[in-house]
Amino acid sequence: MALVECDRGPWKSSRPAAEGPGGNACRSWRRVALAAILIFSAVFYTWNITTGSFSYTYYSAAVKSMSRGFGNFLFGSFDPVGVVTVDKPPMSLWPQVISTGIFGFHGWALLLPQAVEGVVTVFLLHRAVRRWAGETAALLAALILAVSPITVVLNRDNTTDTLMILWLVAAAYAVTRAWQSERGQTWWLVAGGVFLGFGFLSKMLQAWIVVPAFLLAHLAGSTASRQRRSVQALAAGAAMVASSMWWVAAVDLSPGAPFVGGSTDGSARRLVVGFNGLSRLGLAASGGVPGGRAAGIALGGEPGLSRMFNDRVGGQVSWLLPLSALVLAVAVIAGVRRRRASPPRQASTVAGWILWGGWLVSGVLVFDFTMENFHPYYTAMLTPAIAAVCSRGLVVLWRWYREAAGLRRMLLPVAIALTAVWAAVLAARTPSWHGWVRYVVVGLAAVSVAGLLAGTRSRPLAFPAGLLGLVTVLLAPTVWSVGSAFAAARPWATSPTAGPPSAFQSEPLSGGVRYGGEYTLSPEQRRILDYATANSSHLKITLAVDGAANAATYLVNSDANVIGMGGFFRVDPVPSIPELNALTRQGELRFVLLPDTTSSTGGGAPLDRSQSRGSRAEWVRGNCVPVPPSTYGGSGGSETLYDCLPRH
Repeated sequence: MALVECDRGPWKSSRPAAEGPGGNACRSWRRVALAAILIFSAVFYTWNITTGSFSYTYYSAAVKSMSRGFGNFLFGSFDPVGVVTVDKPPMSLWPQVISTGIFGFHGWALLLPQAVEGVVTVFLLHRAVRRWAGETAALLAALILAVSPITVVLNRDNTTDTLMILWLVAAAYAVTRAWQSERGQTWWLVAGGVFLGFGFLSKMLQAWIVVPAFLLAHLAGSTASRQRRSVQALAAGAAMVASSMWWVAAVDLSPGAPFVGGSTDGSARRLVVGFNGLSRLGLAASGGVPGGRAAGIALGGEPGLSRMFNDRVGGQVSWLLPLSALVLAVAVIAGVRRRRASPPRQASTVAGWILWGGWLVSGVLVFDFTMENFHPYYTAMLTPAIAAVCSRGLVVLWRWYREAAGLRRMLLPVAIALTAVWAAVLAARTPSWHGWVRYVVVGLAAVSVAGLLAGTRSRPLAFPAGLLGLVTVLLAPTVWSVGSAFAAARPWATSPTAGPPSAFQSEPLSGGVRYGGEYTLSPEQRRILDYATANSSHLKITLAVDGAANAATYLVNSDANVIGMGGFFRVDPVPSIPELNALTRQGELRFVLLPDTTSSTGGGAPLDRSQSRGSRAEWVRGNCVPVPPSTYGGSGGSETLYDCLPRH
């Protein structure tokens, strides 16, 4: 906390310290501290990523397919043939395509861009918070984000959220720059709108959750006239919509684009408002998604105000949520009291609280009441806001402790005690996973609080007690992050979670549908693929598999042209019956692999899960001939290979 002395005041933004030996020392210390945090985060995010696994094989397979042509790259095709896209916009996968193009298709090449994006996010958060709250708060924010458990595991996985969060923090930085720029306000706001659009192209409407907070922050923090502020907001909004929707327009206006996975009609606009929009909030039908609301509850717990604290989500993101709530409540009360007693304080300070506090509150509310397809790792989007709110709050509470009197002076000990109690509760839920930390945290908190209380009379005790309090606040989430980063590789990374390996990571959704595929082909699957390749190497499609998750295993372990019928959840109407007729009649498809009708293993699901899927299965069984396992040296199993070569 000694770096507080380098800042100019408790509520002022951080400008370079005064010239002279002291100012130079402060700047050098800051650079070293920031560099250490960035190196620390880089180690967290890259340790042991060369294990050879392909992480989330659904996206890994898409990355491999997207490298096979510009159209696949632009549209985000899941398969090399361009039958169906992934169920998200492709921007988050583009860096992975570039990385594997440079280094080859390896598991670590898929994860390297994610780690880089995570480190850049930590850096950008530091720069954004520095302009709002000063250097000490900026360094604390960077550190809190770097050690947030769900952030650590997410940046070690190849899901889409990492890049979206980077763009959101970049947008927050741009909006903050706009408040402090006498010239170029409009351009910084437009840049913020573009970054929000890029966030949309990474994970669609989830990126827009922060838009109301950003808009209100701009209106509160801008020094321009009311009319000019409105014009600037419209310009930023237009930039956001344009940078979000160009890909949607490109897909829907291109006659040769693949069917958009997750949509009901093959259009990108339907994906925006359906699967990745209103259905996520439970405001629209799930569009045939297996499990629907029940799957979301199984993954993230019952919707409601307690969801962020339950046994599924709490250990991922809630370590500092009680502290965040306390800080925001204190900020609101202090702001109201100051406004009544004297002229309002600096507009940019208020705007910062609106931006980061609004980001956090709106995100928590949306995730609390999300009904469909909720994964705990979605909450990683909250961590930059938690880090910003807590970092400024701790700096302010420390200054109040040292300079104020009465109740305000006691808020820092209360904050430390509150955080320690909640950390102990979370750690006690899984005593076998570093459960010792709850005792250490409670002990450190007791010593810190006692020292702070004694420090009100003995000043020399204040600083070590405050430093110990900071350690108390960060210890438990750091232990979870370290344990997660340095633990042995987990068998499933389709729903990344920190802490002990969670049961729901490997649980299928109802009907046997999984969120990813296995990392390697079984001996039986390898024989099937080799047989299909040897007998259809000249065809457009080597093998059609039921579902993208099953096809992903074949794609990441071979260069064969494998397609996943039905897309992600196996309910997309592609290929349709007329398309299957055309593909087989024209000699472009010969072999189809289906699960047995009585099997629910190996990714199998009841054939009547959707009308289109059932129709495809019926067509295959009515028009194709089962291949005896002995033909390809197999022993049979839960899947049957069909030969659809036209018979005359």
